[in-house]
Amino acid sequence: SAPAAGVRPVSRPAPKPPRHLQPLSLSVTDVETLYRDPYQIHARKILKLDALDPLLEDPTAQDRGSLLHAIVETFARTYPEQLPADAHAQLLAMGRAAFARFADTPEVMAFWWPRFLLTAGHFVGWEQKRRGGLARIAVEVFTGQRFPLSDGAVLRLSGKADRVEITREPRLRIIDFKTGGAPTKAQVQKGFAPQLTLEAELAAQVGFEGAVGPTPVEAVLYLKLHHDPKAWADDKPLKFGDEALADVAARHLHKLLEHVEALRSGREGYVSRRAPDYIKFASPYDHLARVKEWSAAAGEDEDA
Repeated sequence: SAPAAGVRPVSRPAPKPPRHLQPLSLSVTDVETLYRDPYQIHARKILKLDALDPLLEDPTAQDRGSLLHAIVETFARTYPEQLPADAHAQLLAMGRAAFARFADTPEVMAFWWPRFLLTAGHFVGWEQKRRGGLARIAVEVFTGQRFPLSDGAVLRLSGKADRVEITREPRLRIIDFKTGGAPTKAQVQKGFAPQLTLEAELAAQVGFEGAVGPTPVEAVLYLKLHHDPKAWADDKPLKFGDEALADVAARHLHKLLEHVEALRSGREGYVSRRAPDYIKFASPYDHLARVKEWSAAAGEDEDA
């Protein structure tokens, strides 16, 4: 039968919760979600809805990423100042210990382990190339600072860096390891992927807990932990044309504070899929936002 006259499809949700319910603690990765798909932040931090993990699940790309992150973290934590003479053998031993929990998963040992052996060789070569100019390395370190807002509230922004290299000057280099795709320079510069630039601003203001005080950051870098040598040749810091890293970082912090003010005042809502061009994967909250319904509705502008 024909649909009833006057039935209007659901519109894209853009809730505007009262400011006392809005989060005042954000991580730098939360900020990326806040710009791309604010509805996720609304569902998770305001409605307090957590996505449930499947009861039984095969090892995923996320498990593989966590495994590789843990191995390189253990290595740098064990050798923060100088590499051992047998660096490659030590890294492989750490790899074997980390892979032990997957001993009963044949596909992991058949596919992930041989690729790790190749990745390990590239990683040690990369370490040997970098260590000369460094005083020491800190891994998985936190930074955070509080910023007053115009309504009297205070926003706490925090970040955790995979690896912070402390040069002899000292200056800092912040490195984020990726096992999937890394943001492009354009995504970072436009502010849709400000994880490392916001960490750089926090580091310049307050440093990293237990590692180093307020220190200028000379470079930020995404590095792919990969078995392909091309990934390791592309280990250049992010450059922003004529704009210095410190200026980009300060601009990104200013933009965040403005955005939080707009949300708190109700000038902007927690829109579902605010920037769809910058969203790679489905969100566990897409069904709640009824994305398939509103995005299929006639005349709906998905780039609003």
